[in-house]
Amino acid sequence: MTAPQNASAPRDLRRGLLIALSIAAVVLVASTITTGILLFGMLGQRPAAAPAASASPSPTATREPQTVHGIPVSVRDTALEFGTWVAEPWVDGETRLFAPLSNPSKTQAVSIFYDVTAYDAKGHILDRTLASADLLPGDEGVFSSSSLRAEPDDIAEIVIEQTRISAAASPYTGEISEPQVTADRESGAVDFVIPSSLSPDLDRPWVDVIALVDGEIIGQCEAVTAEGARPFTGRCYLQPTAKGVAETPENHFMTLPENAEVRAFLRVELELE
Repeated sequence: MTAPQNASAPRDLRRGLLIALSIAAVVLVASTITTGILLFGMLGQRPAAAPAASASPSPTATREPQTVHGIPVSVRDTALEFGTWVAEPWVDGETRLFAPLSNPSKTQAVSIFYDVTAYDAKGHILDRTLASADLLPGDEGVFSSSSLRAEPDDIAEIVIEQTRISAAASPYTGEISEPQVTADRESGAVDFVIPSSLSPDLDRPWVDVIALVDGEIIGQCEAVTAEGARPFTGRCYLQPTAKGVAETPENHFMTLPENAEVRAFLRVELELE
């Protein structure tokens, strides 16, 4: 029996459908690729993202580095004025740094925190300690650091850097009168009397005492004032400091030279906004 002539028609139809589907798939892939390329190009046209904010630069040094015990000392501060830097004699790998300081602003009280860092010749930190200063408008005082622990022969540089500052109008009314200071030049004992009309009143504030020759601190001490005393009174014994190499003193205290000037400064702790 002979098969009908159209028996192959279903196979031809299926073959045609497969070819059509293949062509459609190719077109779809090509369209997808084209769309992707266009989308990528559009995304590539987006404005560049804003650069991340950078940290504020550190305060620049306010004056040329000084040398203390043969070590350069740099100050990075934007508010206060510093005098000549000195240090305690280096005892058991420790010392403290001191300098007269003043607030040049006649209207703003300042409260400042510092890092005091000792670096070796490769820039590595040997030790870091803290310091702070609170001064009323136009006031003077003494910068003193906490103990810095490092052998002086290992230190290539000491940097004193302002880390935080607050400035505002003084929270006090009244004034601190000129301190009255009496020094025993043989023993280094210093008695002080400091009249004050500050309000609110101060509760047993500390007093910094320094002995200076030609503006350089040669001795320092500190004492808390007597409880309930008005004016503020107290006593402390001067200990030697030096800008150059200082030997460990045989005596804990010092004998004052005739040309030494002794001054006392009332510490006022400030909490400024």
